[in-house]
Amino acid sequence: MQKFTRHLLIFFLILSTTLTFFLILNRHCGNFKINENNNILIVGHSHPECAFNDSLISHVKNYAASGESYFYTYFKTKKIIEQNPGINIVLIEFSNNQIRASKDDWIWNEEYILNRLPKYGAYMDFEAYRLLLTKNPKGLMNAMPAFLKYSLNQAFNGYQTQEDIGGYYYLERNKTDSLVANINQISIPDNPSQAISDYNLQYLQKLIHYLISLNKRVFLIRSPLHSMYEGYSNEDQFQEIRKVNFPEIEFLDFSKFPLKNSEFGDLEHLNHRGARKFSVWFNQLLVEGLLEKNDKQDFINASLELAHVD
Repeated sequence: MQKFTRHLLIFFLILSTTLTFFLILNRHCGNFKINENNNILIVGHSHPECAFNDSLISHVKNYAASGESYFYTYFKTKKIIEQNPGINIVLIEFSNNQIRASKDDWIWNEEYILNRLPKYGAYMDFEAYRLLLTKNPKGLMNAMPAFLKYSLNQAFNGYQTQEDIGGYYYLERNKTDSLVANINQISIPDNPSQAISDYNLQYLQKLIHYLISLNKRVFLIRSPLHSMYEGYSNEDQFQEIRKVNFPEIEFLDFSKFPLKNSEFGDLEHLNHRGARKFSVWFNQLLVEGLLEKNDKQDFINASLELAHVD
């Protein structure tokens, strides 16, 4: 028994030493470089991932990723900014679903830890690890082999640019007509009593404070959504939380951009046809100086009216 215990301790010592080595190595060698001509960064979850086709938008890099909480976006964005000081504008998606308590699960549920920890574990701080360890110690431990494998692949491949951390997603599906047909009520009632995400919103605040400390310009944005998107049920609560928690951050709301059902993949994601139309329109707004306007949302709304006419 004593021999077994000794071997077990040696095994864990080797494992912890190996993980620590790769934590340090990845922290210094991870490659998040982007084209130096891109000075605008978009981050967030699947809504902007499917909406902003950055190949059609000048000087913009979309690094949004499906199912990504602000917890992981925080560490990813910090690394991107560190290696790309030319980025001076960051657009952060903030939509109705992100205030829900269930979005905290995007931080510590096992499937999310398993997906994100290998990519960002090397850049996370002690506070972040303590949160994961407190909320899901088993999930954290189960993700360690995946972290080690990812680290080895990065090392053996010479730390090439990490393209798996997000980007525009060319969505082909179109099931919006069937979803609309199954909705019984066209009018979506407000539901002000939804439980609120704590940790997800805290990390959004941390991200904003970090960017402001570096004199980056920060905007919250909302990508186009179908008029029958059920997330609108908490609109009053959503707007109140935005105004209370982020009073100094300008909110650019593109949710009402006019699209046909055939241009949505579903009620909350644009397919590639919708993304093309929206991205061309958004690029034109940037060309016309949207981010330099004093009345940015008024300018957006006026452009939306013209888009409706077209």
